Amino acid sequence: MALDAMKRAYATDEVRQLIEFREKALHDEATRLARARREGLTEGIEKGIEKGLKKGRIEGLQEAARKLLDQGMDRETVLRMLGLPPEALP
Repeated sequence: MALDAMKRAYATDEVRQLIEFREKALHDEATRLARARREGLTEGIEKGIEKGLKKGRIEGLQEAARKLLDQGMDRETVLRMLGLPPEALP
């Protein structure tokens, strides 16, 4: 804090203005994040992440199922072992 004050005191007008712009930008960002948390906008982000993780998990299981099927394992056993619904595999 004291170092920032010293830099500002010895800075040229242009540098001082840049320092102030940066501080304002940081403050604005913190305000936007706080407002988003307060208004529950992060819930949408969390749901999106959760949905993406679930989709990735299913895609990984589908890939494993295809490999097992390619090795000759029967479809019903693969679906049961991996916990996939029948419509998950073409």
